[in-house]
Amino acid sequence: MNNYHLEDLALVRRSAATLRGCIDDSLPYFISSLSSGFPGIGSLLPTVEAQRRKFSAMLATLGSERMFEDREFIMSQMGRRHASYGVIKGHVPALEMALMATVERFDGEVTLRALDAWKRVLGEYLRLMSESLPELSSMGGVVEAAVGDSRTSTLLDDVGGEAVVEAVHRRFYREVFDDPWIGIFFYGKSIDSLVMKQTKFMVAAFGGGDDYKWEAPDVAHLHMYITDEQADIREIILRNAIREQGLSASVEERWLATDQSFRSAIVKTSIESCRVRGPGQVPLAARRPEGYRVPVLLPRD
Repeated sequence: MNNYHLEDLALVRRSAATLRGCIDDSLPYFISSLSSGFPGIGSLLPTVEAQRRKFSAMLATLGSERMFEDREFIMSQMGRRHASYGVIKGHVPALEMALMATVERFDGEVTLRALDAWKRVLGEYLRLMSESLPELSSMGGVVEAAVGDSRTSTLLDDVGGEAVVEAVHRRFYREVFDDPWIGIFFYGKSIDSLVMKQTKFMVAAFGGGDDYKWEAPDVAHLHMYITDEQADIREIILRNAIREQGLSASVEERWLATDQSFRSAIVKTSIESCRVRGPGQVPLAARRPEGYRVPVLLPRD
């Protein structure tokens, strides 16, 4: 990557942070702009929580140097994943126009140079993503649903606030650190740092403040060979942590639905799908220990 692109990414990163800082205003405008060229967006993102999660993740990813370095692989994977949702090549121009319009409207300090950087970086990403998208949907077309959510409370409100989210994650990480199989992925890491980052990430996804400043799941897990079986075990541990907080079955399912929406971004079908961070490094994989026992799902009180 050369200095020209580094300068572009810095401009996009600053502008994306501005949009995330006013997400309560920029998100409705973005969705409204996008829906005019992508009438099925309401069925793909039927709630404000889902819209906020996707918009925030997209803005967090844009401007990332790691993302740019592995853009061909990441955007190819992203294209295939979105194709399974019914996204087609014809939707891409609407996404580009909606995001550019949102930048111009809500970034009061954006310059012509920054807008030019947005066009180059976003255009490159979307071009790569389009290569994995079909011309026509294989899902028989998407039916438009209402954009938005009639509920006045967010999932964060229903969970009980950020303190509850943090408590769930602290219990969750204590368990995964002690797990003899998936705990290998966390060897040498700080549990306090992971609890803090995961809490910030999910608080934003649940409709709260957006203070998450780190890598998106796709990028952070590029070097990890995580299987579906390991992801299933992680889900059991997370459900147990939620149940120990006494949260309702409805809130548990909504929490898991949000959490599992990122599953396809981190689970891989082969170790060859991993991308390491530098020369001499190898993918991080964990062999199932002999005699390993899958955690038991706790019953509901």
